[in-house]
Amino acid sequence: MLRHEAGSIDGTDIEELHDMRVAVRRLRAAVRLFRPYLPKQHAAYLRKDLRHLGRALGPARDYDVMLVNLANYRAALPAQSQESLEPLARRWHKKRGRARGEMLAYLESKRYRVLKQRMQAFLDSAGAAAAGVGGNGAATASPPALHEPLVCAEVPGLLTSRYEKVLAYGPSLRGTSIERLHALRIDCKRLRYALEFLREALCAQAEDAIDDLKQAQDHLGEMNDAYVASKVLRNLSEKWQRAADESRFPPATRTALGAYLAYCEDRARTKAQSFPVIWEHLTGNEFRQRLQVIMTTPP
Repeated sequence: MLRHEAGSIDGTDIEELHDMRVAVRRLRAAVRLFRPYLPKQHAAYLRKDLRHLGRALGPARDYDVMLVNLANYRAALPAQSQESLEPLARRWHKKRGRARGEMLAYLESKRYRVLKQRMQAFLDSAGAAAAGVGGNGAATASPPALHEPLVCAEVPGLLTSRYEKVLAYGPSLRGTSIERLHALRIDCKRLRYALEFLREALCAQAEDAIDDLKQAQDHLGEMNDAYVASKVLRNLSEKWQRAADESRFPPATRTALGAYLAYCEDRARTKAQSFPVIWEHLTGNEFRQRLQVIMTTPP
């Protein structure tokens, strides 16, 4: 997270903000996964303030994605059609600037500074305890307490609970809503992160399961990007259709916006309709057996 902080503040390379946002999501997933083994006070604080940080980064990243996808769409159009969408690009650049201003204000706030300080202090104290280092920096010979669980003993429960949340979406997802598919994406991501966090205690087949979950996550991510853009575009289209000022919103621009809205809606719908093939694999015998091997085979 800290590695991508400066780049996110600079804003020149939009992938910096993407990587920082992903890092925050991984931190949140780690706290959620290991919450039973963390001090309750630390876990509660980190969950709350990491969620707040994620929300501060989200809108600016959303406009980064929408602007990139708009640019790719415009690049395939004739020059006149490209020009018709310039008002939309200008509007989104302005919205991005506002979102970045709010993000930068948070990153300069006392709340974010305290979060970093508390996270660092927590990691330092946990690292010292794990390494067997006493308060004076000297190594200690104390063995782990007998009641402390071994990672390999906890793996089946940690992974099974997350896979069961994925399976709870049902045997078939044909015709389900995009909102439900987005919720499924989040649960697939949590299972994937759990596998990645625990990979040193897992066999080699864990990498195949991680790849399968990443494919599902990427597919649903593209669906959600198109869906989010279509919602923004529909609200804007309705506003522009009511506007009387044709100098700002000429007919060609309104038509071009409608065509882009239709494109985004079709892309979201196509991604949703094609996902059941991926879903059948994630819930099929092959993936289930692989997960069982992962949970029972030592590395």
